[in-house]
Amino acid sequence: MPSKKKGGPDTIASLRSVVPSIFDAAQRSATGHRKHAVALHTLQTQCHDVDAEELTGEDAFNKEFIRNLNKVLGIKKREPSADKVVKLVATFVQVSHELDMQAVAKAKQTDDDVFSADTDVDTVSSRFVELLIKYLLQGFQAKEKLTRMRCCQIVAMSVTSLGEIDEQLYFDLIKKLAERIRDKEASIRVHAAIALSKLQSGEDEDGGQVTEALLSLLQHDPSAEVRRAVLLNIEKNPSTLPFVLERARDVDPTNRKCLFLKVMPSIDYHLLSIEDRERLLAAGVNDRDINVKRACVRMVGESWLTFAEENLLELTSSLDVVDSPVASKVLQALFMSYPEIPENLQFDNDTWDSLTPEMIFIIRSILEYYYERKDADQIDKHLPEVMKLAQLLESFGSKFENEENEELRPDFEFVIHQLLLIAKMSDFPDELGRRQMLTLMRKMILVPEIPENNIEAITDIIRKLSINEQDFIRIMVEVVSDVREMPSIVDSSVEQDAATEALLISMK
Repeated sequence: MPSKKKGGPDTIASLRSVVPSIFDAAQRSATGHRKHAVALHTLQTQCHDVDAEELTGEDAFNKEFIRNLNKVLGIKKREPSADKVVKLVATFVQVSHELDMQAVAKAKQTDDDVFSADTDVDTVSSRFVELLIKYLLQGFQAKEKLTRMRCCQIVAMSVTSLGEIDEQLYFDLIKKLAERIRDKEASIRVHAAIALSKLQSGEDEDGGQVTEALLSLLQHDPSAEVRRAVLLNIEKNPSTLPFVLERARDVDPTNRKCLFLKVMPSIDYHLLSIEDRERLLAAGVNDRDINVKRACVRMVGESWLTFAEENLLELTSSLDVVDSPVASKVLQALFMSYPEIPENLQFDNDTWDSLTPEMIFIIRSILEYYYERKDADQIDKHLPEVMKLAQLLESFGSKFENEENEELRPDFEFVIHQLLLIAKMSDFPDELGRRQMLTLMRKMILVPEIPENNIEAITDIIRKLSINEQDFIRIMVEVVSDVREMPSIVDSSVEQDAATEALLISMK
């Protein structure tokens, strides 16, 4: 390793042995790259001090560095030793940039006139970075695919540490990367896409073109690895987010999993529309790959719940539970993965007296979760008395019939349906409650234009309330007879037959 003393002629002479030894040490171990990068920076500074005016020492260091770098540019993909050298180069660029920034900040504190905020400071490291980028850009056009791949790989790993570079070089870099994302080799397109993603900027005149090119890759590139590289690295903003969400339907399961596991957890679900949330969750929980399903549930349980401040009601309110085809499935999957969530919820009388669609949906989902697991203790803990259920059904039934605002009626209808589903899970131990519930069910089933799903639930409840199958048939025959005699539906034989058919189907 080079010493920290001022450089001299011996420093230049030792380059041929010191630089290769650092490269050799770096490729032997995955650790210590920062130490090796600092050693290279120290040696670089010493070479600069040999001839600070003509920069002969600095040029000697650059040539020796490039000579050693050339040895790995043609090495195949995923070769550990070559990958470690590439990491060393990227770490060296990063360390050099950090040390330059520290030196500039220190100089500003001592002499504000020399280092003003608007002054571009020319340093050893900035000159080296420009030389390195120009050299690697030449490799972008190489005939050998391995050389093109390694050059793009080094740029992709170093691009965030470039600091201030020449404007023309910056646009040349974007232009060359835009060419490489159309390379016939997928491995080259991957690294070019990663580098280009890190050069996105809404303020730059080419920012829009860069984004368009990346979105085209995300949508149409035949390589799953390329699409994944763009998915993970593209800037997430209102213009790109719809295309990112489309990856929930990607043909590659790893990409779908990455969306839920690595991309979406950092995005506040409040930024998505209700329709986008529904589509995303539907794609996740209905995915044929079990790992994608788990990733989706983990996103909800660890990320979305955090954004909702650990409030399940707040999270549920962000979904359209009244019309959602997927909300119930999401909650059931969430409870299965995080059983502590339903265990820690309590519902007192105030909760039952102030039911909202979201709250009754949560209660019904929890009861259904325990009902499927035949956990009688938890069901008894959350299930209200039969009399209370009957009173709630009567109350919301009255609200539904008397509500003139058509926008509110679906909410009342939804609450009624959830209460009926809850009632289906009751054993009706109270005889007085059984009688009141049976009377109410017979009354509700005669309500004109009753939804078919309510007919099915009411029929199931009547079946449970009946003494035996014969008693159930007798009750249903009476109900069918009452339905056919109702003047409200006798106006149309079609409606009469439809209502009767729905009742008969529910009896099966």
